[in-house]
Amino acid sequence: MKYFCVLYNEDSTNIIKYYCSENLDKLYFNLSKSSKFINIYKIKKTKNYKLNNIKYDKIISIFGKNEKYIEIIENLYNIELKNLRKIGEFLLNNNFINYRAINLLNIILMYEFSKLGLEVTKINEKDIIKLNDKYEKKFYNNIKNNINKYELLLIKNVSKSVN
Repeated sequence: MKYFCVLYNEDSTNIIKYYCSENLDKLYFNLSKSSKFINIYKIKKTKNYKLNNIKYDKIISIFGKNEKYIEIIENLYNIELKNLRKIGEFLLNNNFINYRAINLLNIILMYEFSKLGLEVTKINEKDIIKLNDKYEKKFYNNIKNNINKYELLLIKNVSKSVN
């Protein structure tokens, strides 16, 4: 099972980051403020999944930009992926997407991924809030620890030069 994570950061209000992970202990896309999860999805591969070795986020970021790839997938599964076709105009580099496509991304994950043989379950909002609180504390603790560490190094170096 993998997690498909969608998050934002107040430093970049017009873009959203998405990525896949095997666990939720890694949070990406931190700038000067802590990033926040918007949605998290559990994804489980079924026996009907035919795109082996292709990461789920790459179905969006690479295939969503290329009509030829979408047609290949549609022919492989004998399906139509009209929402995956629409998302291309909103895709940015490195798994970033314009915030206006958040609902379209949700539709692709919840409905079109099932056509590909993926079981997708959306994590409830209460659990996301708990994770966001946890990561925000961790983010600010890391900043505080780094400041303390470098203050100690500075004091150590200053005291050496005085002696």
